[in-house]
Order: sequence, then structure tokens, then C-alpha cells
Amino acid sequence: MGTKKRNTFRESILAASKELFARFGFKKTAVDDIAKKARVAKGTIYNYFRSKEEIYRTILQREGKIMIVKMREAMRDQKTAQLKVREMIIAKIKYYKNLSFLYEINRQRAEDLLPFIEKERAEIAKQELNLIKEILEEGVNNSALQAINIPATAKAIAAAINGLEFGWTLEMELEGAIAEIDDLLQILFHGLELRNARE
Repeated sequence: MGTKKRNTFRESILAASKELFARFGFKKTAVDDIAKKARVAKGTIYNYFRSKEEIYRTILQREGKIMIVKMREAMRDQKTAQLKVREMIIAKIKYYKNLSFLYEINRQRAEDLLPFIEKERAEIAKQELNLIKEILEEGVNNSALQAINIPATAKAIAAAINGLEFGWTLEMELEGAIAEIDDLLQILFHGLELRNARE
């Protein structure tokens, strides 16, 4: 079988699996269901993937990479650190809204996860944290931000985002989420104190 045909089968299996996982979840999706949806024999699936877990991991890795690329693209042309973080968060929320099963994985507690997922989730979180660090480092280097403990500040921003993204993703329309994101970033970047109170 040619490489092109092999790739077509593989992509069909992944597309069918992604749709089924998004609709029914990992545990309720059987390999038989994937084969039927992809219009391939069950044995064909095992020519490309060792297990349902490997299919799921492949999808998660791919979608995580796509999300990070979309976040990086969204922040690329922004002029300030605050706007870069804003657009990064909005890109993440939009992506999660379109791919709810990735979001559901990301918000589960570690003990609730299938063991093979935790590593992939941690890698996505690490890359997101690195994006925030890059933004802060650029702001400090350009003298737009005061000297700060970048790793600690990045962790605080990531924690604030992760703590609020459930509502932004699943409970709110995008416009409302963006308004809350703007309020949060105003506090994170400018503080709560009145200017004259600091003088």
C-alpha cells in the first residue's frame, strides 16, 4: 500500500475517533465504533495504532500543538504584554469552545485522568506557561514592565487563567468572556490601588 493511501486511512481513523471522543468520551467509545465511523475494518485500525489509548494520545498531542500555534499566532502582532496575553487567552478559549473534549481533559483532576493523558496535559500546560514567560520577558527587556520575578509572575497569571477558564469556555458567550478577561488583565497588569494612593 502506498504512503498516500496509508496516510488517508490514518487520517480517517483519527477524524472519526476525534468526533466520537468529543461526543461520547473516551470510555464509551469502542474501537468497533471508530471502525464503523471511519468505514474501515477493525483490524485496519490496529495496522496504524496499537490501541484506543494510542489513538486518543495522538489526537490530544495534535490538538495541543494546534492550540499552542493558534495562541502564538494570536499574540504575534500585538504591541503590549497585556494585549499579547489577552489575545493568547482569547485564542485558547475559542479553541476550547470548538474542541470541548480537549478542555474537559485539561480541567480534570490528575487522579481522575487516564494515566497516559497526564503527560500530554502537563506538556500543554508547560508550553502555555512558556508563552506567558516569553511575553513577560519581552516586556521587561523593552522596559514596558518593571523588573519582576518572571517565573513566579507567569505561574500566577497561568493560575488565574486556568481558574476562570471553565466559566469562559462553558458558561459564557465569547463577548462576556472577553469582558472578564479584560478586567482580569487590568488587575494583573495595573493593580487594584489608585495611582494617587501609591504616591
